[in-house]
Amino acid sequence: MGKKAILIIDVQKEMFMFEGYEPYNGIEMLKNIKSILEKGREMDIPIFFIQHTMTEGKLFREGTVGWEIHEDIAPLTNEKCLKKYNCDSFQDTGLHEILESIGVKELIIAGMQTEYCIDTAFRRSFSLGYDSILVSDGHSTFDNEVLDGETTVKHHNSILQGFGRVLSTEEVLEKVLYLYYPIQRL
Repeated sequence: MGKKAILIIDVQKEMFMFEGYEPYNGIEMLKNIKSILEKGREMDIPIFFIQHTMTEGKLFREGTVGWEIHEDIAPLTNEKCLKKYNCDSFQDTGLHEILESIGVKELIIAGMQTEYCIDTAFRRSFSLGYDSILVSDGHSTFDNEVLDGETTVKHHNSILQGFGRVLSTEEVLEKVLYLYYPIQRL
């Protein structure tokens, strides 16, 4: 184990603005991410937000309301926000170089969308040598023509165990953050 960081991927307002098209368990996911962020902030763990950014089309355009991080988990002024232009949070974002420069060895990963940016970031973090934890109830996606969102999340929680640990919010709070940063008791 080494220094930890929290990586929140693409939890942007746009993901919650599609009429009649809600992310699977989206509200619960937001609550879980918020719990991890609060604990991470309390423990002074570096937090990074990744914002999917499109240069064409209407969705995820920089400067639009939909492009902003969801207000329930809005970054603090000292937390880094990085723009990405594809599914890989590490490609052309400087994330890996920043994490290396501050000695991060372990990543706690949550966000959207499970089968795209979460899957890619988790596998890439493994390839880059990070000890990564996927928050099993801290990522989500939408129903599609093949699988519903719930099945997609469960499937990825199962297969991504080969690339790191897959833990619930409760496990992250009680076993990962608590053990690494024990609370001082009088």
